[in-house]
Order: sequence, then structure tokens, then C-alpha cells
Amino acid sequence: MKLDKKKFISSDLPESEVKDIFREVSARNLGEETELNEFATRDNEAVRQVPDGERSSGVFYERRPFDIDSSRVLFSSAFERLSGKTQCITSPGRDHITNRMVHSLRVAEISASIARCLGANEDLARAIGLSHDIGHAPLGHLGEMFISEAVYQAGKDVFRDIGIFRHNIQGVNVVDRVANRSGFSKGSGMNLTDQVRHGILTHDGETDFRKVSPDRSITPETLGEDVERYINEVIKKSGDFVSSFEFSSADSVSQFISRVNSSIKKVKVAPATIEACIVLLVDTLHYAPEDFEDMVRLGVAKRSDLPLEVAERLGTSSGDMMNSLIMDLLIHSYGKDTITYSDEVSSILIDFKKKFLYPKYAIVNSWVDSDAHDPRMLGSRGKIFKRTKYLFDKFLRALKDSSSYPNSPIVKDYMDGRDLYNYLNKLRERHGESAVVQIVVDYIAGFTDRYFFKESDKMFE
Repeated sequence: MKLDKKKFISSDLPESEVKDIFREVSARNLGEETELNEFATRDNEAVRQVPDGERSSGVFYERRPFDIDSSRVLFSSAFERLSGKTQCITSPGRDHITNRMVHSLRVAEISASIARCLGANEDLARAIGLSHDIGHAPLGHLGEMFISEAVYQAGKDVFRDIGIFRHNIQGVNVVDRVANRSGFSKGSGMNLTDQVRHGILTHDGETDFRKVSPDRSITPETLGEDVERYINEVIKKSGDFVSSFEFSSADSVSQFISRVNSSIKKVKVAPATIEACIVLLVDTLHYAPEDFEDMVRLGVAKRSDLPLEVAERLGTSSGDMMNSLIMDLLIHSYGKDTITYSDEVSSILIDFKKKFLYPKYAIVNSWVDSDAHDPRMLGSRGKIFKRTKYLFDKFLRALKDSSSYPNSPIVKDYMDGRDLYNYLNKLRERHGESAVVQIVVDYIAGFTDRYFFKESDKMFE
């Protein structure tokens, strides 16, 4: 099939087959075909951590289970704060830079649309998409490293108990114990389904495979067990690494954290539903074109810099790129228990990320944002880490002696009114004596970029 430059569609499939797929997809979008396909997750397979007592009483009309999950995430404070967290670039002086909320909303809608087109569960795809980045720290992926470094500097025993900071694990922490449903005490959790919790966990990672298939050995009944297995293995792997690692004069803590991150990649977790597979690929499908658009806005890249095969095959704007990727994904995933691109498009996307975007990320991460006219953004990563360490030590001190620091925001705002019995018990079961440090991690990880700087500015007072 020849390249259709007008629609940015090409395929290794026969044109007649592509037309048949488009007819069937159109029938689903027009409501003429509403049956889920054989690979979709059924609503009656939903497993909630704890039965909703108020629903079993018959006081509420019943809603679809994964639609309930979407509402709980969408109306949470944790989701609201994503609007103040950087997606790729922290730039306080710019309004039109993609943030985590914009990214999550778009991933959710693209995932739901693809799920509907394929005959998968639209509600589940949307719920995973909305919640997939809810565990992100401020300052993007650099924020993850800063928090991990602060945990390490709290002591090797603490690092062994808590493990390296991973935003997918923190996402599960947020929906399980940090956030709460409307009308419930803080820290009581959202009580999401295991399908969504597992989807949050498995969205993470750079997916350079052209296709992703669900692990059908994981059943609805064992999803929760797999969540616990993965989290515990990451903590154990972190502990094993810190116990055996010997620093040389050339090693820094940040280099150590990078090595732990590499080691943790050996702990495997795979999507268990076709809907989680959709979100995993859509995450990249959205962020790669959108990050490019941000870089153009900020002068880090030019449209004319795009590699020729990207411009010709995918387009030169984020909208055209995403449309091309969606079309290719639909064509090659329809009727299959896998979500996949064509070899051609997969190869172009991987090269676009590795050869074009990644070098730009390196510039951005070390970038002095002179256009923002914000002195807090000037200087090295070391200066930002000093702010993180200041906040970490300050809040840990306040928690350990709350009577002396009653007005500390972690005592007055975060802990006050929290369901301490359940919150602390969950922490102690997993982190033992280091539970108090994990509270600080939970707190700082929830900061917006702006609040991070507002609180850390106090170190200069």
C-alpha cells in the first residue's frame, strides 16, 4: 500500500484488508457494533480491593466498575496537582508547556478511543490512562532521582527498607494509601480495582518493542498478588544493591542511583489486560510528539530539524504525528490479542526518540531557563538537590518531634485528619522502622513544581 501523504497512512497490509478494518472500526464508533471482542476485559471481572459497602446497601444506583475508578481519580486532589507538575520541561515563565495533567487526560482519551475502536473495554483504558502518572514527583524524572538520593542519604538501612523511588510504584501508593475518596478520611485510599492498580504499575518503562501482549497467566484473582510481588522485589533489589555496592572516589550518589535504576529493570512486570497494553503504548504515542512540540515552543528544536523519515511518514506537528501513530496501531492491532505498530513505524518511532529526542532531553535537563527569568531554575542539578535535601530533613525532623513543630505543613496539613491507624499500618507492614521516612517521601512526591520551590525558598530566609 502506497503512502497516503494526505492522511499519513501506510501499511504492510493489503489495501483491501485495511479498508475492511476501517469499516468495522467505523461501525463501532457509530454504535452499530457494541460487543466487546474476545480479548477485552469484562466488567464482571473487576476485582476491587475492598467491597464498597455503600453500594452493596442498595443506596446507590450501580455504575460500571471501571467508570467508578475514573471518577475517583479525576476528582481527587492528587490528580488536580498533576496540573502543576512538569511533563518534560520545568519552565515557570511559560504557560503553554505540557504538564502531567494535560498528558494524563490526553493519554486517557486516546486510550479510550483506541479501546472503543478495537472492541476493548473503553472504561478500563480510560481509568488506567487517567491514573498512570499520578505517582510522579515534582520536576519530572529528575525529581525521582532527587528523592532517591535523599532516601539514600537518610542511611543505607533506610534505602534497604524503602527502595529506590519509582513513579509507577508511587502511583499505587497514592491510590492505595495517600489519597482518598470524597467523604472519606485522608489516607484511606481510593479503593480502585486491581485491574487499574496493576495497569498503573505496568505503564512504566520505555517500550521499544513494536508490540505488547497481555500476560494471560495473571488472572483477575492474582492481579493484587502480582502488584505486591513487583513492589517487594524492587525494594529487595534496591536493598541487595546498596548492601553490596562499594563507593570509589569516582562514584557519586547520583551515579549510584542510576546503577540501581539499571538493576531494577531486571524486575519484570507485564500488562495483564489488553487495555493496559493500549495505555503502555499510548503513553509514548502522546509524549514523544508533545515533547517535540514543547521543544519547538522553547527553541530547543526546530521543525526543520526533524529527520526526513519522521516528517514524511508521521508528519511535522504533534497532531499529525499522533494521528499517524494511532492509525498504524489500529490497523495492526485490530482483532488481535496484542497492541502493535508496523515494523516500519515502530523503527521510525524508536529512532525519533533515541536519536532526536533523547539528546534534546539532555539539553533540557541541564538547561538554564533564561527566558523564565526565574533564578530558582538557574544552575546545576546539585542546587536543586540541595533544596530537596533541605525539605527532606526539615519534614523528617518535624515528624519525629511534631510537638516542637506543630505548624510544619507536614504535621498541620498532611498528617492532620489522616486515617493514621490504616495509613501507618500499611507503611509499617512494608517499610518497618523506616515508615516515617516513607511518609516524607509520600508528602514531597505530591508537591507541584511551584510548591516545591515555595517551600524550599525558606532555606534562604
